[in-house]
Amino acid sequence: MELLNRITRRQRTLRLAAAATLTAVAVQSLRNGKRLRGLLAAGGALAVGASTATLEPTELSVDEAVDVAAESDGLQCSVCEGAIVPGQSRRPNAENKPAHEACL
Repeated sequence: MELLNRITRRQRTLRLAAAATLTAVAVQSLRNGKRLRGLLAAGGALAVGASTATLEPTELSVDEAVDVAAESDGLQCSVCEGAIVPGQSRRPNAENKPAHEACL
């Protein structure tokens, strides 16, 4: 949970910095008479600012992350028939099917 809060705070800070930069570019462009660039930068600043205001942390537990990874990868150990999740060491067995290294 602490990591999620830290990531969310970092994202919010970066988005606020981007919105402030786009606002500064919009003001400077409009002062120099470059209307299109100023309007595009102002629109970007509004979009980034609006997305920052609605940014909410999403919670994902470790078990759900492992389940999602196992479903998306679809690899099963040919020996123990358990799911092979990303990060686990695996290699092909004698029949060239994926298996956990521990199962071999």
